Amino acid sequence: GLTRDRLYAEISWRGVAFRIVDTGGLDFSPENNFSDAISTQVTRAMEEADLSLLICDGQTGPVPLDREVAQWARRWSKPVQVVVNKIDDAKHRDSIYEFSALGLGEPRGISSLHGRQIGELLDQILPEIRRLNQETSQSQEASGDSSDLLRIAIVGRPNVGKSSLLNF
Repeated sequence: GLTRDRLYAEISWRGVAFRIVDTGGLDFSPENNFSDAISTQVTRAMEEADLSLLICDGQTGPVPLDREVAQWARRWSKPVQVVVNKIDDAKHRDSIYEFSALGLGEPRGISSLHGRQIGELLDQILPEIRRLNQETSQSQEASGDSSDLLRIAIVGRPNVGKSSLLNF
């Protein structure tokens, strides 16, 4: 619950380089004092991103705010992968499938705290990353711009472990 702006990290997985953008937690309630500032930062990250990882909390199951964030993420018409974090033990595994109700495809379960399934997650999204990298490279060649790596935005509601994933 401490990230207020965008935090960037360059990542390489199986020889493919990309940039991860960590964002603050989205909370659309008017009583959240940082809501507007965080929403502005997350909006910028989404505008820059080629792919988004919507991080959810597997210990709570889907909550109304997850549905709001999923609906909000659809606005950009960019690929969104649902990642269910905090799958720290077997009793939480079944909650992964509850997140299918968000309507963003098959959710993937991880535990950023324990480093479980992070490599598998990266392997699962690697074909999409390669495809987007190729499209980005072709677009940059056509425009003469070669300045940036593919960007992946990490988004979600507060306290679902977005920064823990980046820190892993």
